[in-house]
Amino acid sequence: MHSIPIDLRSHYVAYIATLNARPFLNASLSPFVAVSVTHNSAQMTIADYEGMIRDSITKYPGLKHVLAMLVVDQERGTVAARVRLEGGEGVEHAMYQFQEGKVAEVWSVIGKEAS
Repeated sequence: MHSIPIDLRSHYVAYIATLNARPFLNASLSPFVAVSVTHNSAQMTIADYEGMIRDSITKYPGLKHVLAMLVVDQERGTVAARVRLEGGEGVEHAMYQFQEGKVAEVWSVIGKEAS
Protein backbone atom coordinates (compact mmCIF):
# COMPACT_ATOMS: atom_id res chain seq x y z
CA MET A 1 0.00 0.00 0.00
CA HIS A 2 1.12 3.52 -0.64
CA SER A 3 -0.25 6.90 0.27
CA ILE A 4 -1.55 9.18 -2.45
CA PRO A 5 0.02 12.67 -2.23
CA ILE A 6 -3.31 14.43 -2.85
CA ASP A 7 -6.50 14.57 -0.79
CA LEU A 8 -8.62 12.01 -2.66
CA ARG A 9 -11.90 13.25 -1.18
CA SER A 10 -11.36 16.81 -2.47
CA HIS A 11 -9.93 15.51 -5.74
CA TYR A 12 -12.97 13.30 -6.39
CA VAL A 13 -15.41 16.09 -5.52
CA ALA A 14 -13.55 18.30 -8.05
CA TYR A 15 -13.85 15.49 -10.63
CA ILE A 16 -17.63 15.37 -10.12
CA ALA A 17 -17.80 19.18 -10.37
CA THR A 18 -15.94 18.96 -13.70
CA LEU A 19 -18.44 16.39 -14.99
CA ASN A 20 -21.29 18.73 -14.04
CA ALA A 21 -19.70 21.85 -15.52
CA ARG A 22 -20.93 22.86 -18.89
CA PRO A 23 -19.23 22.95 -21.26
CA PHE A 24 -17.64 19.67 -20.11
CA LEU A 25 -17.92 18.61 -23.74
CA ASN A 26 -14.84 20.77 -24.43
CA ALA A 27 -12.96 19.97 -21.22
CA SER A 28 -10.39 17.33 -20.49
CA LEU A 29 -10.38 14.95 -17.57
CA SER A 30 -6.58 14.73 -17.65
CA PRO A 31 -6.20 16.31 -14.19
CA PHE A 32 -8.24 13.39 -12.81
CA VAL A 33 -7.88 10.36 -15.10
CA ALA A 34 -4.74 8.49 -16.21
CA VAL A 35 -3.78 8.39 -19.90
CA SER A 36 -4.69 4.69 -19.88
CA VAL A 37 -7.67 3.65 -17.75
CA THR A 38 -9.56 0.41 -17.18
CA HIS A 39 -13.36 0.67 -16.99
CA ASN A 40 -15.19 -2.52 -15.96
CA SER A 41 -12.25 -4.63 -17.21
CA ALA A 42 -12.07 -2.80 -20.57
CA GLN A 43 -8.76 -1.06 -21.21
CA MET A 44 -9.23 2.34 -22.85
CA THR A 45 -7.52 5.63 -23.46
CA ILE A 46 -8.53 8.78 -21.61
CA ALA A 47 -10.08 9.97 -24.90
CA ASP A 48 -12.27 6.83 -24.99
CA TYR A 49 -13.26 7.36 -21.34
CA GLU A 50 -14.09 11.02 -21.95
CA GLY A 51 -16.09 10.01 -25.04
CA MET A 52 -18.13 7.55 -23.00
CA ILE A 53 -19.04 10.32 -20.53
CA ARG A 54 -19.72 12.84 -23.31
CA ASP A 55 -22.10 10.32 -24.92
CA SER A 56 -24.09 10.16 -21.65
CA ILE A 57 -24.22 13.96 -21.43
CA THR A 58 -25.36 14.18 -25.05
CA LYS A 59 -28.03 11.52 -24.45
CA TYR A 60 -29.20 13.24 -21.23
CA PRO A 61 -28.56 17.00 -21.69
CA GLY A 62 -29.74 17.84 -18.16
CA LEU A 63 -27.60 15.14 -16.54
CA LYS A 64 -26.18 16.11 -13.16
CA HIS A 65 -23.97 13.89 -11.01
CA VAL A 66 -24.95 14.26 -7.35
CA LEU A 67 -22.84 12.57 -4.68
CA ALA A 68 -25.07 10.58 -2.35
CA MET A 69 -22.26 8.72 -0.58
CA LEU A 70 -18.47 8.88 -0.71
CA VAL A 71 -16.01 6.56 1.02
CA VAL A 72 -12.28 7.19 0.67
CA ASP A 73 -9.33 5.00 1.65
CA GLN A 74 -6.51 7.49 1.26
CA GLU A 75 -3.77 4.99 2.09
CA ARG A 76 -4.89 2.43 -0.51
CA GLY A 77 -5.79 5.06 -3.09
CA THR A 78 -9.39 3.90 -3.44
CA VAL A 79 -12.70 5.74 -3.63
CA ALA A 80 -16.22 4.29 -3.55
CA ALA A 81 -19.16 6.46 -4.52
CA ARG A 82 -22.90 6.31 -4.89
CA VAL A 83 -23.87 8.98 -7.41
CA ARG A 84 -27.43 9.97 -8.26
CA LEU A 85 -27.70 10.68 -11.98
CA GLU A 86 -30.34 13.40 -11.93
CA GLY A 87 -31.94 13.80 -15.34
CA GLY A 88 -30.36 10.53 -16.43
CA GLU A 89 -30.39 6.81 -15.79
CA GLY A 90 -30.89 6.59 -12.02
CA VAL A 91 -27.93 5.85 -9.77
CA GLU A 92 -24.32 4.80 -10.24
CA HIS A 93 -22.29 2.74 -7.80
CA ALA A 94 -18.61 3.07 -8.61
CA MET A 95 -15.24 2.18 -7.16
CA TYR A 96 -12.06 3.87 -8.30
CA GLN A 97 -8.42 2.90 -7.95
CA PHE A 98 -6.06 5.87 -8.09
CA GLN A 99 -2.41 5.70 -9.12
CA GLU A 100 -0.18 8.76 -8.93
CA GLY A 101 -3.23 10.88 -8.11
CA LYS A 102 -5.28 9.84 -11.14
CA VAL A 103 -8.05 7.31 -11.79
CA ALA A 104 -6.42 4.18 -13.19
CA GLU A 105 -9.31 1.73 -12.80
CA VAL A 106 -13.09 2.08 -12.45
CA TRP A 107 -15.72 -0.49 -11.59
CA SER A 108 -19.16 0.95 -12.24
CA VAL A 109 -22.76 -0.26 -12.19
CA ILE A 110 -25.68 1.97 -13.19
CA GLY A 111 -29.20 1.08 -12.15
CA LYS A 112 -32.54 2.44 -11.12
CA GLU A 113 -32.91 4.33 -7.86
CA ALA A 114 -34.24 2.05 -5.12
CA SER A 115 -37.29 3.37 -3.32
